[in-house]
Amino acid sequence: MKSTEELKEYYQDDIAVISMAGRFPGANSVEEFWHNLENGVESVRFFSQEELLNLGVDPALLENPNFVGAEGVLEGVENFDAEFFGFSPREAELLDPQHRIFLEVIWELLERAGYGAEEGDNIIGVYSGAGASSYLSRNLLSHQDYVRDVGTFKVSLSTGQDFVSTRASYKLGLSGPSININTLCSSSAVAVHYAREALLAYQCDIAVAGGVTISNSREDALFYQEGGIGSFDGHCRAFDARAAGTVAGNGIALVALKRMEDALEDGDQILGVLKSSAINNDGGDKASYTAPSPEGQSRCITEALESAEIDPATISYIEAHGTGTNLGDPIEVSGLTRAFQRYTDKKQFCGIGSVKTNIGHLVSAGGVASMIKTLKGMEHHKIPASLNFEQPNPKIDFANSPFFVVDKTIPWEPSAGDKLRAGISSFGIGGTNAHLIVEEAPELPKSDSASGLHLIVLSAKTASSLVKTKENLLEHLKCCPELNIADVAYTLQVGRRNFKHKFVTVVSSIDELKNKLTGDDKRFTIHSAQNKTERDICFMFPGQGSQYVGMAKALYENEAEFKKHLDQCFELIHTHCSLSLKELLFCENSTAASTQLKQTQNAQLSLFSVSYALAKLLISWDVKPQSMIGHSIGEYVAACLSGVFTLENAIRLVAKRGELMAGMPHGKMLSIPIAASEVSNWVREGVWHCVQNSEHSQVLGGQPEAVDALLAELNAAGIEASLLHTSHAFHSGMMAAALQPFIEFASTIPMNKPTIPFISNVSGDWAEEEVCSPEYWAKHLRQTVKFNDGLETLWSEDTSRVYVEVGPGTTLRSFIKTLSNNQAHVASTLPKPAEQELTLESIAFTRAEIWAAGITLPFEEYYSTQKRHRVRLPTYAFEPKRYWIEPAATGKQLFKPDLILTKDSDMPSTTKPLVEGALRWELKAVEQHTTLSDAQLAAIKAMQQGVTEQLATILGSSMDVKGEGLELKFANIESQIDGSSDDLALASNHSRPSFAPDYVEPRTELESLLAQQWQEVLGYSPVGIEDNFFEMGGHSLMAAALVTKMRKQFEFEIPLQELLQLPTISALSELIETRVWLLEQENSEADTTEPVEVLEL
Repeated sequence: MKSTEELKEYYQDDIAVISMAGRFPGANSVEEFWHNLENGVESVRFFSQEELLNLGVDPALLENPNFVGAEGVLEGVENFDAEFFGFSPREAELLDPQHRIFLEVIWELLERAGYGAEEGDNIIGVYSGAGASSYLSRNLLSHQDYVRDVGTFKVSLSTGQDFVSTRASYKLGLSGPSININTLCSSSAVAVHYAREALLAYQCDIAVAGGVTISNSREDALFYQEGGIGSFDGHCRAFDARAAGTVAGNGIALVALKRMEDALEDGDQILGVLKSSAINNDGGDKASYTAPSPEGQSRCITEALESAEIDPATISYIEAHGTGTNLGDPIEVSGLTRAFQRYTDKKQFCGIGSVKTNIGHLVSAGGVASMIKTLKGMEHHKIPASLNFEQPNPKIDFANSPFFVVDKTIPWEPSAGDKLRAGISSFGIGGTNAHLIVEEAPELPKSDSASGLHLIVLSAKTASSLVKTKENLLEHLKCCPELNIADVAYTLQVGRRNFKHKFVTVVSSIDELKNKLTGDDKRFTIHSAQNKTERDICFMFPGQGSQYVGMAKALYENEAEFKKHLDQCFELIHTHCSLSLKELLFCENSTAASTQLKQTQNAQLSLFSVSYALAKLLISWDVKPQSMIGHSIGEYVAACLSGVFTLENAIRLVAKRGELMAGMPHGKMLSIPIAASEVSNWVREGVWHCVQNSEHSQVLGGQPEAVDALLAELNAAGIEASLLHTSHAFHSGMMAAALQPFIEFASTIPMNKPTIPFISNVSGDWAEEEVCSPEYWAKHLRQTVKFNDGLETLWSEDTSRVYVEVGPGTTLRSFIKTLSNNQAHVASTLPKPAEQELTLESIAFTRAEIWAAGITLPFEEYYSTQKRHRVRLPTYAFEPKRYWIEPAATGKQLFKPDLILTKDSDMPSTTKPLVEGALRWELKAVEQHTTLSDAQLAAIKAMQQGVTEQLATILGSSMDVKGEGLELKFANIESQIDGSSDDLALASNHSRPSFAPDYVEPRTELESLLAQQWQEVLGYSPVGIEDNFFEMGGHSLMAAALVTKMRKQFEFEIPLQELLQLPTISALSELIETRVWLLEQENSEADTTEPVEVLEL
């Protein structure tokens, strides 16, 4: 196997295919597509007459013998996950299905590549082709009032094929070139060519290329014309003697491309190699504009062969354009033969086939559909059968060509070389030809081993989608147990976006992950609902009593960064204290070591050192504190990290502090579950308030006899106090004798202003310049530790902080959880003594808890010393809903008249045959709130019936007269006759989106009116008065439409800029009410100042 560097040299200037995605007739994924190809499935659907009628096909067409009821159908085109992409329901209904499906599949494509996260350093370009919008022509334009209301510009933006690529770039945040390509049948292959050129020119780092075709126009797709490209019976017979055309197909096919050297360097999956591409046009040297040219095609193929710099004899398969037409197939084989025979005389060594025999002609998506078929064949070393082939077209001389038709699935072996190579042709009506040359993917060096623990992160925009995402990953892991768990973790971390609903767990293997996904193992696993956000991180450093022998030992042995800083502490402690803290901390004789570690100086030095090294480890992971708080000795770690004193001087201070405190008289300490306000009831001579842990947890301490007496009193009062295992009464009057010696020692230590804010235990507020004085640290040694006051300061200022307990245990975690009523986001680092075998899991879980709180972690940096691969994993679990405007019912669709007679027109004289006609009356409301009574409606209906009968009498049997009924448009779209909305394109409203804020109903008539207008524009109900117009899917064009509606409603102008600044109904209604009041005041003043004429009688 070649090394990465050798492969980069060999594949210089080649392009890697790093992902493929698509939806095809009979297949909702590339994998299903290959399954059908491998098994020779013809995924063309043959419709019954009833189905065609239900699809809106004119009954008269069904009587025509040339009408063919077959098509390659793409299921579910009416469905779309509009909420995921931020479309309002109303805009989603307007959006052409080609745009919708392109958004979903390009998302899938990039996630399959492992590049589904924000664009970052990899600039991504988009090159695509799309078909003309039959959704516009067949569905939308049949509702002329709707199109008029929406506006032709907005309709064009939502349906035009010119906006497919750029809309995807906008919605996904892709900043590379975004180009729409339209050469009809060859569009997607031409897109691949331009994507390749852009990559080689370094215009982007990843290029998406492909196309989409979705047609709703059954009449055009299913009509056979002799000499045309459509098959007479719905079967495509490429290169066969019976070939008479292709069959229409619908689908989307996309590939993601990358420079080969970059793909190799970045550990991308490589599905194939694009060696070269070429495009040209036939020019005028052919029978007609739509006819193909063997010379034009031959020139294109020759250019691709020359560019690839390979021997054509090594190409063992051609995926042909292969439409199965009697004219096109012979021309195509002729062009191929001309190109190949410039280099080789070999006969029938190269297979040829066409995917159109399986799925029909996908037009704009056809070229990349062929490319995907070819690359999947290379992956499986099989060439799928080209279907419906029995006898070769007599106009094709296969015997004297390099080609033979692959009429059954066969093993794929290299030809005249050791690599599988293939050519892919795609030719557009109008003469734009494209030819691609691809090669099988090389064997890649393996990624590093998967030892250790791994963070698995999953997220989705909704809770239900997250559930489905977990299920999909579980099924994938069952099918692919050989996956490297480290690569899985890496791909999910760097290759997916960070959404609100999160699942994160720590695992060591694929099997363990499967257990976590099923819920059988819930350890070190979190579910949360937090959007990605910028939150401050607060480090919390624990105090004396939390230390234990063996703490952080596994971390010391496995994390080089932690070991580096802890060794630094060990060395300084040995220098200044002649103490081998490492031997004590990691001693095998835990019983003896535990006794020694409880000694005040040893306990404080060990806690300081481990907490400091942990903080440095977290900072190296880019988990950096914006604030800090320490519990007693823990404040020294905060001060050191903040630059108040150096590490060496901090250790000197901690050592002296411990030495002096240990030399004080022995005392006792009690933990008491009372409020701080009750402490004064129990403090007395010989007893002091030492620590304020939480609102209902205080520590009192002092002389042993006094504390024993206090304990008895508390027990008698029913208060369950407990003695702490300490040798001294820290932070009490019993420390008084240590203060002056400590001040004198601290005076020799240089101190600086804090650079990272931290909370003072002395004041319970932010530490200021006072921490630069020896006297402060003496007070800190003696006075009450106001830890709860400090937490209250932090919590009251910012409830969004993430608190990280940087040290052993979870004591401080419990304090902030209690204070915040369990609302605070908290992470721990080291376990309790009883769980120290889970040290590595605990520190790994620290990052899990931080990520679950919504903070983005620099996952890519964590793998800087590893060789990891991005692997294909299940993509986002979309939740599509139906967004569809049905075409108007037959008989109500407008036709273009050749002659219009008005009441003032002269009577014409014409002998032309009459096909269709209509009589039309229009009713226009003179006033805004005009209504029709039941009697008026009944009279109009009777008049209509009378006119219908009179026309039938006048015209006799020469014309079929139909009275289609009365059509009415209401100001309120929900107002309907008989409650029916079948004839109103936009009568249905969707439910509130899942991401909507809590619903707040309108309180006034004005708010109700505005809510109704928003509902009509956005397309969901109910609309709440605190819904943000733009967060709910609105944009500037929709805002302009809303302003127009409001302008009609009110007697004054509401500038668009004000709606942009006041995007909620509650804010907007206040503005309008103010305007109305001012208008009334102006009118009132005008009335009082107007001169009054006095008439004398």
